[in-house]
Amino acid sequence: MLKKILFGLILCFLPFSSFSQDSTRIEFKRIDALCRKHLRTPDSLLFYSQKLLKFSKEHNLDFGKKKALRSIGSAYSRLRNFQKANQYYYKALNSAKLSNDKRLEYILFNDLALNHRATSYLDSAFYYFRKLIYHYEQTQEKLPLNMTYMNMGITFLHKSKIDSAEIYLIKSAKGFKGMNNFRFISNNMSLLGEIYYQKGDYKKALIYADSSQNLSEKIKYRTNYSRNYNLLARIHEKLKNEGESKKYSKLEFTSKPKNIDFKNAKIVAFGATRRQGKTCEEDANIKALIESAAPVITIFGKSWDLHVEDIMENTRDENLVMIHESVEYLLSYNREVIYDAEHFFDGYKANPDYALKTLEAAVEGGTRCLVLCDTNGGSMPCEIEDITKAAMDHFKEKNLPDLIFGIHTHNDCAMAVANSIQAVHSGATMVQGTINGYGERCGNADLTSVIPILALKMNRECMGLENLEKLLNLSRFISETANVPPMNSRPFVGKSAFAHKGGVHVSAIMKNPRAYEHIDPQIVGNKRRVIVSEQSGKSNILYKAKELGVDLENDVSNGRGIVHSIKELENYGYEFDAAEGSLKLIMEKLTDQFVPHFELISFRVTVEKDMERPCYSHAMIKIKVGNTDEITSAEGEGPVSALDNALRKALATIYPKVNDMHLVDFKVRVIDGMDGTDAKVRVLIESRDENNIFSTIGVSEDIIEASWQALADSFQYKLSLDSKDKVN
Repeated sequence: MLKKILFGLILCFLPFSSFSQDSTRIEFKRIDALCRKHLRTPDSLLFYSQKLLKFSKEHNLDFGKKKALRSIGSAYSRLRNFQKANQYYYKALNSAKLSNDKRLEYILFNDLALNHRATSYLDSAFYYFRKLIYHYEQTQEKLPLNMTYMNMGITFLHKSKIDSAEIYLIKSAKGFKGMNNFRFISNNMSLLGEIYYQKGDYKKALIYADSSQNLSEKIKYRTNYSRNYNLLARIHEKLKNEGESKKYSKLEFTSKPKNIDFKNAKIVAFGATRRQGKTCEEDANIKALIESAAPVITIFGKSWDLHVEDIMENTRDENLVMIHESVEYLLSYNREVIYDAEHFFDGYKANPDYALKTLEAAVEGGTRCLVLCDTNGGSMPCEIEDITKAAMDHFKEKNLPDLIFGIHTHNDCAMAVANSIQAVHSGATMVQGTINGYGERCGNADLTSVIPILALKMNRECMGLENLEKLLNLSRFISETANVPPMNSRPFVGKSAFAHKGGVHVSAIMKNPRAYEHIDPQIVGNKRRVIVSEQSGKSNILYKAKELGVDLENDVSNGRGIVHSIKELENYGYEFDAAEGSLKLIMEKLTDQFVPHFELISFRVTVEKDMERPCYSHAMIKIKVGNTDEITSAEGEGPVSALDNALRKALATIYPKVNDMHLVDFKVRVIDGMDGTDAKVRVLIESRDENNIFSTIGVSEDIIEASWQALADSFQYKLSLDSKDKVN
């Protein structure tokens, strides 16, 4: 009995900590596994990596912190936010150095080198690659050494130093011999083929490119296909071996569209009519369209006799036969065929009879969808209306009830959307365009404008309200994917589409939003913004104060004082429409509601540049937090990064949540260039934490001081949000 009691006591006192450790280990492994599972989906990788970092910090897991920091850097790198990626790589590198983790240190050297190469900081890339080569030559690690040789060669190619690139790629090729790393070998041979192509040794280039392609096909290394096809086509063109050149001019699809299941959309393969002097069976472009397995095929043909005779050096009759036969041949493969009448409006203006004959040829071939194209983008809405109606009237007598007309416009006269809408008004029922209007020259018709105009202004059934709400997110997604900053002034989905600056406007929308808003912003997923600037009145301040959570109800007269102060600051160089974080802090200061979480006593920043190493920055900072003075120092990728790291380090022990915040964007603008290097500068910093994105501003003749002002405001704003959360 006594033994049982003693055993029970042991169970009560011993296992709690061990169970706790086991549960921590299990949870860590679970999150880590999720990170590894989502390596190819950067958004998910970023989410789980941040979760891993938070978990590691909560449980003081140093190895987990290093792993998570590198993983976050990898996610940002895949999202092509290289500046952000480098910030996390450097943090991970510092942790690796502190813990003497040499293996991780050299992995991070490689990550940083690749990022610097991607952003064209080639000297920095060389610096890290040389360190890696020296290390791997000493340790005789063959695979990473050969990969680094290859990366060094690629970097020399970026710098157009062909001979140096050749030396390192041959070293890499020799090292890979006898190894089973076929993908690396395939890449290496392809790169050597490119080098010899650039050096003019086309026969040697052909040997390497052909070997790379054969190996890629053997191991099904699809990502190398298109590069090799392109290279081989260029080589054969130089060798004047036309038969072989054709063999490699066609790109293979990496996945067949027929295997993809869409709810509403259809995959469309796009190409041209057959070439003159060839049959459809002989034409490589027509073959590729059929082999794509796309359920819909769109082909374009010439409608303007100028193109037919002067550009293609063809006859008008042969052009009509090409259109007819191409449509007929594609339809015989049981595909839906859309015919794009290229340059139709210019062609109609030059020769209306012939332009209409090209449409007849397509219809006789079997298509039931004709798209009229304003390819040069030079037509006016009134011309679009008249010509579209003329084309439709021409086919009314032919008794084709299932024939539909579409419109395809370019934006060279800033008329793409207007012309598309006018064509629909005239009877067209298909609109071709792109999200955000992306396209060649001045772009195509912007569907983020066309869709809401058709749905909300013209009551056309093109999209339900539940999907219209997703329009803003779709626009941002395409913008991020294309790596093009969103245009604030874009109608419907732009950040400024429902922004109000003038005091009269704001006063009116506070009474009735319809006074200055043509639709409810939420219908397209957007929101109303009130901007405070030199044009603001008291209404703007009252609206903005309420939005930002600053209490002015007890003293409404403060609104006038704030307006006056804001205008003085705007005259000095501030712009609060882009820095609402700083605006909130200024409102609180002007109404004695501001509670500083820290105060600057002094800071010192040094920048050093060695021959090979990138610029090195170090910051020392002294701040007062409550009644305590904190002195810290830190390194950074630049002076602002060093200041950020030092301030974060000083505050982290007292306010741990500052580690949840990171800088997203950093912009510097010269306010007036008349004073040259003595000119006043404006610094804007965008920061975010898990739930918020906020912007702050600093203005000074000294760029470091302006940066400090914006940086300090971002931390003050973040800490004020945390304080508010605690109160709530």
